[in-house]
Amino acid sequence: MKKTISIVVVILLILMSTPVIAAPDYPLLLISEVRFNTESVTPGSNFVMSVVLVNHGEYNAYNTTIDVKNLSGAQDLGVFSMTGSGNHFYLGRINAGSTEVIDIPMMVAPNAEAKNYNLDLEIRTADGNDQQYKFPETVGIPVNESNSMSLISLDKLMIEGEDVKDNLKIEISNFGSNVVRGVHLKLSSDNPEVDISNTEEYYGTYEKNNTDTFVTSINAKEPGDYKVKATLHYVDSYNNQRSIEKEIEVHAENVSEIKSEKTTSSNPFIELIKALFGLA
Repeated sequence: MKKTISIVVVILLILMSTPVIAAPDYPLLLISEVRFNTESVTPGSNFVMSVVLVNHGEYNAYNTTIDVKNLSGAQDLGVFSMTGSGNHFYLGRINAGSTEVIDIPMMVAPNAEAKNYNLDLEIRTADGNDQQYKFPETVGIPVNESNSMSLISLDKLMIEGEDVKDNLKIEISNFGSNVVRGVHLKLSSDNPEVDISNTEEYYGTYEKNNTDTFVTSINAKEPGDYKVKATLHYVDSYNNQRSIEKEIEVHAENVSEIKSEKTTSSNPFIELIKALFGLA
């Protein structure tokens, strides 16, 4: 029992000697998180930046506002612009220990370079005695590349007769302003009746304005309507894995006749070998 009491006394002494960090005796507003869909922040796009604001102080914050500015404190935001309500946002009262979220709609200039940008958020508030406080914060916004690669081909491919060699051509282009890497094209069909002679090609690095033409032959074992999907994978200059797809409709006619002609036609040399060796 004495041992238990002594342990409790030691714990109490430790707790008493440990300094307690109290909340400041004024409203203290800090940004805990900035949220946006990074893939949607591309040149020419609209996006919403959600700012999570927490009052770490002991007192309530009143008449709270946020102003969005550039790093020099001016209203000109460079490649960004506000959509709708301007640079000034009113949040009002934020109680001690509570959280408030403000959505800030913005737009990226079409000619913006893909890189990180910083903006200043100036937070102003007051306590119950109308004492004014200002809390400057800096947030980073990464601008990603827009989808700079393209696939151009026929939307519908008609297959008639035996001439199916190189009947599908797909143009691959980088019309963006940045280099992309790991360019890889793959063709597929979920229908086993479709025969694709060349299903994929790896191109590697694509400089801006680079163009290539992928050529393949597509046939079908039976008449009908089919679909072929072309998928282009690449890595943009921001190291994001990206892909674009194009679906091509395939309409096949007379392929059963082609198949029967192929099976009944004979090669004279092969027929001679069969005759010599008694093969059926």
